[in-house]
Amino acid sequence: MDLDHFKDVNDRYGHAGGDQVLVAFAGRLRAVARAGDLVVRLGGDEFAVRAEHDLSPEDAAVMARRLVLEAAAPFVVDTRGYDGRAPHRVLLSIGASVGIARADHSAKSLPVTALDVLLGQADHAMYRAKAHGRGRVAHFDPRQRPDTAATERERAMERRLRATLSEAALTLHYQPQVELPSGRVIGFEALARWDDPELGRVGPDEFVPLAERTGLIFDLGRWVLDTACAEAARWQGEAGGGAPTVSVNVSPLQLAQRGLVADVAKALTRSGLSAARLCIEITETAAITDLEETAGRLDELRSLGVRLALDDFGTGRSPTRGAGGRIGRGGVACGRARHRCRSGGRDHLALSVCRR
Repeated sequence: MDLDHFKDVNDRYGHAGGDQVLVAFAGRLRAVARAGDLVVRLGGDEFAVRAEHDLSPEDAAVMARRLVLEAAAPFVVDTRGYDGRAPHRVLLSIGASVGIARADHSAKSLPVTALDVLLGQADHAMYRAKAHGRGRVAHFDPRQRPDTAATERERAMERRLRATLSEAALTLHYQPQVELPSGRVIGFEALARWDDPELGRVGPDEFVPLAERTGLIFDLGRWVLDTACAEAARWQGEAGGGAPTVSVNVSPLQLAQRGLVADVAKALTRSGLSAARLCIEITETAAITDLEETAGRLDELRSLGVRLALDDFGTGRSPTRGAGGRIGRGGVACGRARHRCRSGGRDHLALSVCRR
């Protein structure tokens, strides 16, 4: 089963708010499950219940509908200590979609009893439930599998990405940022890379959009931020120059999350990295819906002492113009299109060279 609209909870109330919902829902699952049933969280907002004893299709449907009702009941989220406002509680309504799969012991072929096979079948059924409007229950039916190869790959990618993030199995590559005309390396941009033992090499053009669609972007973003700061804290500078900066890309979804500033502050504190050596890059083409709130968040980041950069600057497609002043003051505004940076009130050219 998968919680519906859980990403909206993370977007609005941050990781702490999402965790409260997950803990509460896990408690409801345990209350519904029978003695001997196994209740597990597979990752993110996805859960599973393995029945200890065989259930008829009718009994399984009754249990699944009970789970849907439990997920539809309001959740209480305590926002204290999260957004800096006076402590208060909010009621949230989300929901869940449930897929059912049963072990077939009567089949003439090899019986389907392997847990991973059952999970895969339940996953197919769950996505069918979501496709029919969410908050629904669907049984696995091998005759109804219209999934394309692309859909199959995306589901496999989501499962593996959840596991990879929990195991911190991603890696960071660093793209040098070179100052012209001196040729001196002044910093590095942290780029997440994923080589999966099952899927092989998965490009960021695949897994980053997937992370944004599934809400995994917050876990991914925190991992990149923490890892980049920790590794950059150990870098040494060239002779005659200071230690290089490290740039971390921030998704527009992360920027919309009020917990971003706290995440940056924690990463700096844990790593010991100087705030002046961290640059937060924001894509100019990002779809930012609340400019005033975003501008305020940029001011909070600047107050920490970190630098801000505008990626894809000069493309003319930016909806962040209302917040542009916050980026330019006292920080750095750079772009891939023009490779022009503003630092300390002076303009100079910078070139990013991709290390092969």
